[in-house]
Amino acid sequence: MANNLKNKTIVFSLWNCENKTGWTNYQFYEPLKKLFGEVISFDPRTRRFQYGPDLMKKRFLEIIRTKKPDYVFMQVGSDEFNLDIIEEINKSSPKTLTIGLFTDDDSDFDIFTRYYALFLDYCMASQPRYLSKYKKDGLKNAFPMMGTNLGLFNNIKIEKKYDVSFVGQYYPPRAEIIDFLAKNRIKVSVWGNSKWLDYLEHKEVYISGPINVNEYVKVMNQSKITLGLVKNQYGSIHVSHRPFEAAACKSFQILDYAPEYWDYLKKDEVVMFKDKNDLLKKIRYYLKNEKERDKIAEKARKRVLNSYDINKELLNFFNNIEKINFIRKKLP
Repeated sequence: MANNLKNKTIVFSLWNCENKTGWTNYQFYEPLKKLFGEVISFDPRTRRFQYGPDLMKKRFLEIIRTKKPDYVFMQVGSDEFNLDIIEEINKSSPKTLTIGLFTDDDSDFDIFTRYYALFLDYCMASQPRYLSKYKKDGLKNAFPMMGTNLGLFNNIKIEKKYDVSFVGQYYPPRAEIIDFLAKNRIKVSVWGNSKWLDYLEHKEVYISGPINVNEYVKVMNQSKITLGLVKNQYGSIHVSHRPFEAAACKSFQILDYAPEYWDYLKKDEVVMFKDKNDLLKKIRYYLKNEKERDKIAEKARKRVLNSYDINKELLNFFNNIEKINFIRKKLP
């Protein structure tokens, strides 16, 4: 089946997919290029700023009409990439299959995903624990997608120059934790948007703005401890790709207390903290115990290498749907 994909075209149209610092680019672009004969990138975010919303949508649909791709891999939900555009794709190129990526089912399933999934031909769910909800709604077109791009995220033999590192967006609870660690003389280093500087009391911990994926991999390999602040902006646990990327780099990590991750990483493969004092205690302990850090990180790395390879997951996904005698469902 993989060889058959080499004769096919996919339009890769996830939000931020042409930005090399963006997750959608480094997670999917190269793996898709390995599978398909032609990958056409169309970043709705970049093109919207470039053309404006109406012309952006027109250019996108021109590609669909002229190229008649086998697949469109997209994120729906913006003003332009809505239910109407799915219908227009189906009319312009009836044989083109639409695939939607859903990354935020922890906050969006009940109010968003369950409706859009009705109109898409297939769905990728990056939080597989929500697949039971898809099934409960009678949605049989959803597949799990938890893998990491192991071609990028790997262990590098390099000096551990950072005690504790964090790469990510500013949220108030995150800044509170970072300031708490700095106040208690933990050498913590932060990379992310410039909002950090507006809200951090200990500004010396801020190293730079967003970094590209190669720099990100290097930072994790240079860190004795990678800090996993996995709560979203609403304070809820968000199962994301970050802990799997750190594990692939064999970077020891301490996460927010999030039992959801034990569905994927075992208890002896990741350390979690319940509050700031617990985090401080564990950081101090593991900074002094390199062998324990290394043992835990190696177990997590083996888990990701064996179970969460995005290349294998995409191959299985497309092989599975290529076998299906597809009939598009009709909705009122």
